[in-house]
Amino acid sequence: MVLQCQADGREAGSLFSILDRTQTAFGRRVLAGWVRQPLLSPEDITARQDAVEELVADPPSVMERLRPALRDLKDLDPATASLHHRRIQPSRLLSLLGTMRKVFGIFHPPTVRGADKTEGAGSSQQGGGPRSAVLLDALADVPANMAPVIARYLGELNAEAAASCVRTILRKPSLQWKTLRTGATSTVEYLVELRKSEAKKLVPSDWMQAWAELVSQVDEECYAGFRTAVQALGTLDALLSLAVVAKLPGYVRPKYRPTASDKGDESGGDGGGDDEADGVDEIVLRGARHPTVERVLEGGFVPNDVSLRRGECLVVTGPNMGGKSSTVRMAALICIMGQVELWHTSYIIKHATRRSLVVLDELGRGTSTHDGVAIALATLRHVVRDIGCATLFVTHYPQVADLASDKSLSGTVKNAHMSFIEDSAAASTEETPVNEQEVGESAGGSGVGNLKRNTEARGVTFLYRLVVGQAHKSYGLNVARAAGMDEALIELAARKSAEMRDRGLFFLSGET
Repeated sequence: MVLQCQADGREAGSLFSILDRTQTAFGRRVLAGWVRQPLLSPEDITARQDAVEELVADPPSVMERLRPALRDLKDLDPATASLHHRRIQPSRLLSLLGTMRKVFGIFHPPTVRGADKTEGAGSSQQGGGPRSAVLLDALADVPANMAPVIARYLGELNAEAAASCVRTILRKPSLQWKTLRTGATSTVEYLVELRKSEAKKLVPSDWMQAWAELVSQVDEECYAGFRTAVQALGTLDALLSLAVVAKLPGYVRPKYRPTASDKGDESGGDGGGDDEADGVDEIVLRGARHPTVERVLEGGFVPNDVSLRRGECLVVTGPNMGGKSSTVRMAALICIMGQVELWHTSYIIKHATRRSLVVLDELGRGTSTHDGVAIALATLRHVVRDIGCATLFVTHYPQVADLASDKSLSGTVKNAHMSFIEDSAAASTEETPVNEQEVGESAGGSGVGNLKRNTEARGVTFLYRLVVGQAHKSYGLNVARAAGMDEALIELAARKSAEMRDRGLFFLSGET
């Protein structure tokens, strides 16, 4: 869902595939790290969003120079690592030096004599430089004095000049460089082939260590600057990727309001000393859409509103195919895009805090009904009572929805469901239920709020809107019909369902 599609494990269809518009391998790794480990501080989140907004509205001149250059950059991390481990081949070092000369030329372009010298990467807005703190930080540590160092080493690695010198020393005017393959994918370059007797007489004794010494010098003099530049490039590429997505229709910048701890206690306190008290107090989504599902739906994704305060739990019920999972996952993915904490179930119990968003989708369904209900209830009670974070909980178990009336939870659990219309009686759940009896009566005895036994409607029209209240039927036969199941099998299932209902076997399903 985040880095991989849940259906097939591939990246296509994941949130990362939506956000990834990077042009370099190292920028892609930076962006993946941001998605995998979201920021926790509202100040840090806002600072990153300021940088993206600046890139969208008024990109600094250094970014305009960088954008087209990124397309031509290969992955610089492996070559930089090979240099640092001093196991780099001549051609790879030559390529790395040439690429880094271009990179540093982008960050610190040569100035014309008499021109404004504030045009460097970290210059102020007077020289067309960045304004946001994140862009300034990414560029501030990139050294400005690397160009002459790189030029010097490129001169020493001039293959033709070196060949001319070697021909003179070895007295072989027609000598050419040779390359020796030492493995399936490895070679040794710039070799000279001589007879053993010639080598003893003509080859200087210090030649054997010359290459190792040169690599060592380049590493000591250039590696730190190269690593800083690659890290800056990765950060800038990731920010540019987010800026591309931010320009897409329907995308907006999330807003973060000060929390209670940020504003302090109005009664005169300092806002509390709990280090868990900072973060987002409330998640409010208006007209939200699922960022990945909407790309494959021909008719578009039905927008939904979600409002959830810290410590509140919203239990979402309703028929399969009604949009429960898509809606809560939509909220989760949007929160990740907004850089709010999100963890999976196994991690939640141990590490979730009051400022986490916990999303549990049909927990307990993989075991027997009694065990599943017990697992779901125990987990939800722990999350609501002991952790106290915002929670979205999708379930078919009515006992979980009954927690909304549990006084020991202080009203923190609320019910919602995905609205639909029963075709048989045009009963709609679009209106917010006042109470179960009213809903049942207003729907002619077949509304979703009706607790009396009734027959399954011939069809259900899903409205895909999240509304207040609990869904009291699963509408499994309707879902089976919508999925194309054979009508004879549906009729048989309906008879078996009625038999089990008559025998009182639906205590746990809620269809009494």
